[in-house]
Amino acid sequence: MLFLLTGCLGTCRSPHGIPIDLLDRLLIISTQPYSEKELRLILDIRCEEEDVEMTDDGKELLTKVGCRMHCKT
Repeated sequence: MLFLLTGCLGTCRSPHGIPIDLLDRLLIISTQPYSEKELRLILDIRCEEEDVEMTDDGKELLTKVGCRMHCKT
């Protein structure tokens, strides 16, 4: 999940300890992991944009590593 905070926070706190005005500015965005196909597409685009040459085997390996590691924190 991604949490975004905006604006200046006040000092009034709600019963659970979060400033009251923060509750109005808090936006929670639910995220989903990328699929292997999506990771490969991102890698292809980045290689093209960064003018990087990479073999298909290299891209396949990075895609597999990305799929394996994306959920680990």
